[in-house]
Amino acid sequence: MLSIADSLFHLSDIRADSSLFSSETIDRLTNAEALYFYKDLGVNTVILARDARLSGSDILDTKCNILLSLGFDVILYQNPISTPFFYFACLNYIDAAGIMISASHNPKNYNGEKLIGPNLIPISSNYEKTGSLDKIRNYFESGCKIENPARKGKVIIKDLKDSYIEFAKNYIDNEGSYFKGSILFDFLSGSASVELLPYLTTFSSFSFKNFVPNGSFPQGDPNPIKRKITSFDEDYLIMFDGDGDRMDVISKDLKQIPPSAIFTLILPYISKKKGTVCLDPKASPLIIKYLNSNGYKTLTVPNGHSQIKRIMNDDKSIIAAVEESGHYYINIKYNDNIYATENIAIVLLALLKALENDSEKLSFLISLTNSYFREREWTYSFEDNEVRKAKLREITEIFLSLGYSKKDTLYDGTPLGSVILTKDTDNWVQVTLRASETELFIARFEVLAKAQEEGKKVKALIMDVLSK
Repeated sequence: MLSIADSLFHLSDIRADSSLFSSETIDRLTNAEALYFYKDLGVNTVILARDARLSGSDILDTKCNILLSLGFDVILYQNPISTPFFYFACLNYIDAAGIMISASHNPKNYNGEKLIGPNLIPISSNYEKTGSLDKIRNYFESGCKIENPARKGKVIIKDLKDSYIEFAKNYIDNEGSYFKGSILFDFLSGSASVELLPYLTTFSSFSFKNFVPNGSFPQGDPNPIKRKITSFDEDYLIMFDGDGDRMDVISKDLKQIPPSAIFTLILPYISKKKGTVCLDPKASPLIIKYLNSNGYKTLTVPNGHSQIKRIMNDDKSIIAAVEESGHYYINIKYNDNIYATENIAIVLLALLKALENDSEKLSFLISLTNSYFREREWTYSFEDNEVRKAKLREITEIFLSLGYSKKDTLYDGTPLGSVILTKDTDNWVQVTLRASETELFIARFEVLAKAQEEGKKVKALIMDVLSK
């Protein structure tokens, strides 16, 4: 049986079934985080926020009181906000640490935390600049805490929602107008609507659904990938996940426009300069080829926000990055410094500009993505991690025996976190597989192929191996 620590702590964050967040566990975890902030980071201010999950309010209240008792000033967002807005708040208090209570796109029974150190650096098990999440785990397991704090902290309330939208509007290229057509925005009962809806309602042709944050997620998991779209009347459907850091764009033909295609479309609005951009292992080779032919250098990067931000922080010349899950990352210039972060308001407003002013480019990108077969990433649950490891190895060996090539490291030789299997022929195929970093015993798969028949055969082969 897994220990509490094994269930809570993952590579990039803390996440588990909300039943594991007992008052004792929250107390122990918050004390461990506080000791890390104080002893290892030298921080005495914490930004504390939550998304719409039902268990979030109790966790927030408990953590706030503990942090105050330990001498921390708490910049508190007591009502639900999105994770990108949380990052923006951290950007405005760059010397503070941050705790975002969220389980992102996971089912309603989950909760968790994303942790940020000063200078917007993710606190994770793969980011050595902040000593990593492993130290917090060690403090948690040993029951360490701050002894005899010198003072009691204070609560600070600072509403930055208007500043968030204004910053996004000023950040993107000012040329051209916003989209005049119709869009249906579905917030999936998550928290993205809190910051975005007041501005979006100023567009008369936009309509909205599931815009009241509701942590019971009555329409189902707050994950756009899992939503089956049957119809809508507008020109486009745009969906956000539970904490608002994923964005999915659906065209009139009910097909998702891959995030890498959206990314390619909006890049000129994010930066006038052409340079290095990052894509995850699932990105289409056709999109990569298009970017290269248009003056961009492309890097394949691991999945996971902390790993991507590490790479972007290490190389400030990188413009932006995208994951096919719908996460977008930007090296943002703020107060004369550059920070790798997620800002869905910038991405959305850039898209609204591109939809209006770059329709020919969008049509080309859609036709490009429609020219190949794509089985969007799906998950498979195993009985334990050892079985998962063995099955992923078996699938890899089968494709290698069929003449596929394998890529599982980054440009510098470090692990990619995924296996990319490719058949580089006229009838090309790309298979991507990886173990989930945030969900126990879960693996993820995606198949791209020039020919639909070949793509379906490849998926059937994978499913056959998994079922045995």
